[in-house]
Amino acid sequence: MLDRTKAPAMQQVENIHFLNPELFTLDNGLIVYALKGGEQEIIKTDFVMDAGSLLGNSRLVAATASDLLFTGANGKSSEEIANEFDFYGAFNSKSCHFTDNLITNFCLTKHSESVYGLLSNYINNASFTSNELEVYKFVKIQNLTVSKQKTSYIARKAFTQALFEGHPYGYFAEVEDYKNLTINEIENFYNSNKKLKYIILSGAYTAETIAQLNKYFGKYEVRGSWVYNDSFSSSPEKIIHIPKADAMQCTVRLGFKTINRLHPDYPKLGILVTLLGGFFGSRLMKNIREDKGYTYGIHASVSSYPDCGVLGIQTDVRKEVYNDTVSEIFKEINRLKNEPISDEEIDILSNYSLGSFLRSIDGAFAVSEKYKTLLDFGQDYNYYHNYIRLLKNIDRDELMQIARTYFVDEDIYQVVAGV
Repeated sequence: MLDRTKAPAMQQVENIHFLNPELFTLDNGLIVYALKGGEQEIIKTDFVMDAGSLLGNSRLVAATASDLLFTGANGKSSEEIANEFDFYGAFNSKSCHFTDNLITNFCLTKHSESVYGLLSNYINNASFTSNELEVYKFVKIQNLTVSKQKTSYIARKAFTQALFEGHPYGYFAEVEDYKNLTINEIENFYNSNKKLKYIILSGAYTAETIAQLNKYFGKYEVRGSWVYNDSFSSSPEKIIHIPKADAMQCTVRLGFKTINRLHPDYPKLGILVTLLGGFFGSRLMKNIREDKGYTYGIHASVSSYPDCGVLGIQTDVRKEVYNDTVSEIFKEINRLKNEPISDEEIDILSNYSLGSFLRSIDGAFAVSEKYKTLLDFGQDYNYYHNYIRLLKNIDRDELMQIARTYFVDEDIYQVVAGV
């Protein structure tokens, strides 16, 4: 019997193993990256299409085409299409990104033939109806109207637009943008860009699964990955305060443009940002939440865009303490530059980060998401092997140098909404 009066012994994360993909090439040259794993007879199939938001003349067209996919095809309604997938216990999700559109399907392995047939049919013959578009517009406009009253939305919009002035990365839809959407532009965009880039298959697939993918998607038009290059500028105004008299609290966002995951320093920067504000035991949480009691939570993260990165810190605080909050954030940033990290902090940071990473690759489905990121940036598992090595041998001097290199006070944007 398990003795529940004793806590389980602490164990270090030693070896992390990755699922190595099998590569298959369909008749049209499309590559399928297959990750086998799991005991249940379930598969996840990610269809990556070349229909990202950077391609559209209107920034909304790509996302709308993605959201409205499977709402009409061959004269069938969205309900009829959904019922067909439901019959096989299959589930679809869609997401539109800057450089691609992702269609993800989950189904039982034994039903993959039927489900792939449905997917191929409805992706290839998708139609968009006025009724569905009008409902979509109504919901989006209502949601946007509500969001515009929230300081979190106001701050996020102002922060992003300041970093990417006049660039698609800084685009936020307005009510008129939704109203101006038409069926013709959605159809024209979708039909011009419904080209597959690659497929990631994960779970309990079989040789028959690969044959079925070739049968239903081996004749699709294929387009390779493309690189988006466009210059962008940032606002010269670094401190932005947005009043909102009826706000109960204000949202604080600080950050700056930085390197992305193609830069060799990016993993080290990510480790440093985790220490700053990436988990519950981070320095910002201890200071702003536990010591000062200014907020319920504060978070720091670094994200990777196709051609740059963004480091952001965000929190919601009482109006009367937002200045003190900003001062304390800068205090913690400067500590990273000037004070060596203690042995205790290094142990906590290493163990937390290794455990968090291990959870993020728990199972073939989770690994497929990590693997997609590698493919999108032209990387391989060596990126993660290097990251794990860094976590197991955190060098406090290197992290201090990273802080001095990338945390430049003059480059940091400060946005406060709700003052």
